[in-house]
Amino acid sequence: MITHTRNQELAEQLYNWQDQGNSIGFVPTMGALHRGHASLCTKACSTTDRVVVSIFVNPSQFTDKHDLEKYPRTIDQDLDTLSSLGVDAVYLPDADDVYPVGYTQPVYALGPLEQVMEGLHRPGHFQGVAAVLDRFFKILPMDVAFFGEKDFQQLAVVRKLVELKGYQLAVMACPTMREECGLAMSSRNNRLSLQGKQKACMIHQGLLDIKDQTADIFEAELIVQTIKKWTALGMDVEYLELTNGSTFQAAQPGTSLLLEDPWRLFAAVHIDGVRLIDNLALRS
Repeated sequence: MITHTRNQELAEQLYNWQDQGNSIGFVPTMGALHRGHASLCTKACSTTDRVVVSIFVNPSQFTDKHDLEKYPRTIDQDLDTLSSLGVDAVYLPDADDVYPVGYTQPVYALGPLEQVMEGLHRPGHFQGVAAVLDRFFKILPMDVAFFGEKDFQQLAVVRKLVELKGYQLAVMACPTMREECGLAMSSRNNRLSLQGKQKACMIHQGLLDIKDQTADIFEAELIVQTIKKWTALGMDVEYLELTNGSTFQAAQPGTSLLLEDPWRLFAAVHIDGVRLIDNLALRS
């Protein structure tokens, strides 16, 4: 496994691999790797000939400076993990390699994605996500990029960016990896206390309960009752919504939940000062 801190050197290697007839898979991460990241790398290794993983804590996508400062950094452990997974190359840039002198961040026309859920509650976050991915997609040759469905709304942003910029790039979605209790794997889980993690395990269970109780017509009371349960457990609920997974339009009371429509439950909660998100398909 090779590592590069400068994009020009890495790009030369990737172009060389492509010239040899190899397809390139790309897995962008911010480090502090867990089994969810590992599953993306494993999928990339089985889908493409060569796999490159980036580890870059992107400052432009953090709307909370303290969240950026607290984000876990475990670079040595991460490199060992990636080597064991069979990854071919790792990109370890500084901010000035991703955002060179004179760089001005564009404004991306992301539409409704910035007006609901993550977009609404984290203004500017998706602009930062689009900016760093736009840079990666532009400076590094690749054929397939891999993303987890835990960040389902972000996945839609990635696809919108590829469409807006006309990148000849396939975006592959991979299932959310979960801990035994159902908690969606996240680097942020490491910041939870034991008691906090026990509470966090109730997020997925709450989504499952709503799914199991939802018939063909949306009943908002199911959302209300789940929020009350979570709040009673000490969770600070930012949002809990049933939303169309294609249009991201929220279901209104009495909405007909047609089987062919990709309805999904989305949640964001704070526990121990840690912000956690999850989502679940209503029909599967």
